[in-house]
Amino acid sequence: MNTKKKIILLQRLLDQSNEITVRDSNDPKFTTWKNTVERTLIRLFGPDSPELKQFQKLRFFYRAMVMSLDSDYSHKHRECFDCDFDILISSIKNYIDELKQDDEVEEQIEDTGLDVKEKVLPNDFWIDIHPKITSVAKRRYENAHYSDAVLSAFREVNSCVKKIVMNKTAEELDGASLMHKAFSPNNPIIVLDDLSTDSGRNVQQGYMEIFAGAIIGIRNPKAHENMDIEAIPAKHRIYLASLLMTKIDERI
Repeated sequence: MNTKKKIILLQRLLDQSNEITVRDSNDPKFTTWKNTVERTLIRLFGPDSPELKQFQKLRFFYRAMVMSLDSDYSHKHRECFDCDFDILISSIKNYIDELKQDDEVEEQIEDTGLDVKEKVLPNDFWIDIHPKITSVAKRRYENAHYSDAVLSAFREVNSCVKKIVMNKTAEELDGASLMHKAFSPNNPIIVLDDLSTDSGRNVQQGYMEIFAGAIIGIRNPKAHENMDIEAIPAKHRIYLASLLMTKIDERI
């Protein structure tokens, strides 16, 4: 990955951090951002890199402890949590500054006459895609096997859900019946939101139907027939597979 793309990815993390209003591992929006940070650092620096290890040492990498037991403890925990958040933001800014110190890169950016995001993002949508989906779909897509790339993406989603259900129930299911079992709002195996609220139950119900619908309407037809698909529609479907994989990561 070239330096300009690295700068874009890191700057995106900073931009997203400005939207974080609740710095708590129990907050879904914060958890989504935290997971994005981890995936981005793995992509940029590698799974065994000092940069990733520094992030994993921060206290908000772990799920927040119950804070209602002791108000004094809660206050101290919050201070530590906020401090770690600021440390990470500062580290990301330092990574960007180090990359920008490369005079050649600065000159390349200036010579484009365009914002870096405008120059790079349209040509590499894989930046936005979940790593597991990228691993099974990218090569097929880039070889113009668009239908196969989409099928592989949704097979990966199905396989991931199947493993979770198997581990928890020892029951082997597949397809729509698997998704209904896994995400049922009445007795879910994979919980996506707070089921004690109407909103949470709606989220659970809605994603159950999206997961099942994607398998029925996208994976199954391509698995059973030789269907051709163009590049742009394939991207749209791959984005959906990435969203579903990200929701699995965000499960409670």
